Amino acid sequence: MTKNEPFDIFLDDLRQLPVINRDTLTTLQKQTQSQPAVLQEIFASFFEDARELTENMEAAVANQDEKSYTEFLHTLKGLAGTIGASRLHELSNYLYIQARNNDLSDASKGLPLINSCIRDLEKDLDGLI
Repeated sequence: MTKNEPFDIFLDDLRQLPVINRDTLTTLQKQTQSQPAVLQEIFASFFEDARELTENMEAAVANQDEKSYTEFLHTLKGLAGTIGASRLHELSNYLYIQARNNDLSDASKGLPLINSCIRDLEKDLDGLI
């Protein structure tokens, strides 16, 4: 995926990615195998933070606060990458690069997709952690 491609083409490519990177999940599972509650806490914390960041991004876009929107996206991108949330990471990275270039043209389309990625991640992890 390239960050310069139009949003619709980017979305087609995005759908080809797994919701979660299984290698990253396996690594996290191995690192926490002696304390499985830690893995559950990692993901519970992630989902709580992701929802809060998404709400903050929605407010920032509504208030045309590009700086805050960009900072929230950067944080979400990092969190998603850390836990291996492939689609969410790529989507937030795409939107982040746009925002850094003062382009919020896809923000209103991207925010519902971020929420969708979060829901898909929850479904994908159900029973795995």
